[in-house]
Amino acid sequence: MEYLLAKFRKKDPIKEVTFEDLQAVLLRTQPPAKKKNISTCDYNEICPNIYVGDWNTAKNLNLLLSLGITHVVNAAQGIGFGMVDTNEQFYRPFNIQYMGLALCDDPNVAINEYFDSVSNFIDDALSQKGKVLVHCIMGISRSATITIAYLMIKKGLRAKEAVEKVKKARDIRPNNGFLKQLAQLDNDRIHINNI
Repeated sequence: MEYLLAKFRKKDPIKEVTFEDLQAVLLRTQPPAKKKNISTCDYNEICPNIYVGDWNTAKNLNLLLSLGITHVVNAAQGIGFGMVDTNEQFYRPFNIQYMGLALCDDPNVAINEYFDSVSNFIDDALSQKGKVLVHCIMGISRSATITIAYLMIKKGLRAKEAVEKVKKARDIRPNNGFLKQLAQLDNDRIHINNI
């Protein structure tokens, strides 16, 4: 009898997620209908008080103030093609806290090195009743990846759930290298939780 009870108490092993699993979620999940917006800014609220957007949104201080944005994460900090040239000084007069990551949208970039620090920054902002904009150039790869990682690390979502949640709120397309890093984050987390 004890053997049967022990058998029922055991959890089924949690299946590891693959890069292909995340690609499939991206392909089957429908993004929201495009807003008819006269503005050149492109942003969406992913979950309460977390927005993902493009560089125009990040540079439109009037819009940020009207949305109540208190914190900005620039996942493309720098000068040149594919980068956004904002920094702490750009936002300081408006009392907006800033975190910049000099990341290229390249599958070989180790974006996972920033998952914990950015997740902590976003979580701290929300704990202070703040609102966060996470952006890159178009708001579809680097910023989406950072937001997905946050949902996994701080909200406990599995990678597929987090990708689906963000895709339902915004049309995203993280590059293949970033998807692989999200899959690895997911698999690392299930192994830690099963120890």
